[in-house]
Amino acid sequence: MKKRRHQPCHFVNISMLLTIFLTVFVPIISAGFCQAEPLKRNLIFILDASGSMASEIEGKPKIEIVREIFINLAKNFYPESKVGLIVYGHRYKGDCNDAEELIPADRFDRQAFTDKIQNIKAIGMSALSLSLQKAAETVRNTKEKNTLILLADGRDACNTDACALVRELKAEGLGFILHVIGFDVSGDAEKSLACVAGAGGGTYFSAKNAGELQTALKKAVELSGFKGNYREPAHPAKPEEMPPPSGSVKKSVINEISAVKFETSPDGQEKVIFIQSSYRQPNVFSLKEEIPKAVCDFSNSRISAGVSRNIKVGGKLVQRIRVGVHGEKEPKVRVVLDIAPERKYEMKHFFSDKDNRYVVVLTEARLSEP
Repeated sequence: MKKRRHQPCHFVNISMLLTIFLTVFVPIISAGFCQAEPLKRNLIFILDASGSMASEIEGKPKIEIVREIFINLAKNFYPESKVGLIVYGHRYKGDCNDAEELIPADRFDRQAFTDKIQNIKAIGMSALSLSLQKAAETVRNTKEKNTLILLADGRDACNTDACALVRELKAEGLGFILHVIGFDVSGDAEKSLACVAGAGGGTYFSAKNAGELQTALKKAVELSGFKGNYREPAHPAKPEEMPPPSGSVKKSVINEISAVKFETSPDGQEKVIFIQSSYRQPNVFSLKEEIPKAVCDFSNSRISAGVSRNIKVGGKLVQRIRVGVHGEKEPKVRVVLDIAPERKYEMKHFFSDKDNRYVVVLTEARLSEP
């Protein structure tokens, strides 16, 4: 009778197994719970709480609309995100010194942010420029990148040119981008706020009601670099919005420019208007050539078949608009505005929620006094 051969016993080092598990599997498990990335820069909100914010839109005070939207916004930031808050016109009537940093740009405390927002009241003067100066103090004292988002329903009411101030701050070399949301604004007030955004190297958004304000605020925050669960996944992603398969070379085109329009206004402004299927901020720059050019590059975009590729407009500044598509891996729409030679001009550009319009505005530069 053969003796049963016993296999040798292998004793397992439990501590070694635990170390392997913690090293290999725990990071994988943890990664499954990551929903968003914290901001890579300081984000500073500047809120208008002047008396005009007590006026109503669709039966609700504007300041109440702002409070509700910002409280909802607070749910989306991680503690690691550095978010600050400056408010003006919220304490005293008729006081142009009423601007206060309620929350420094530091690790985000959701409860503290919500409490401050809930207690804001619309009372005083529009000390817009003073609030920008307070934001500049923060920017001066940090080596990090900074994005400022100003929400206002009017221009500075304290005899200060906010646009000129922002130009001065940028000339100092302060590192910031300033986006501006005009809430229920029109006419000269809107032009002033758009000028502030342009001087700050940012985008101007127009919002006429609560829905447009929420959309504009989302887009402004996304431009600051915030990514993740800020966009509520209310509906499944459309096929053209889903990421390409692994190894795919060609990106899905998700933005379509359906119209390029040229308009002039009685005050001498010449506007080139782009109507898009979704929000897309182009890279806008100027080229100094024999025929000067203003160039607008829309990344990951295409042009509708009905859009003319060569539009002769004959404006005082803009002579012709030329449209082309470049790139294979990532289609890019390039729109070139041919400018009349020997014409000095100023260029501003901003986004409007109406038809997802992006507007480039050119005006003849004012000659300085001798």
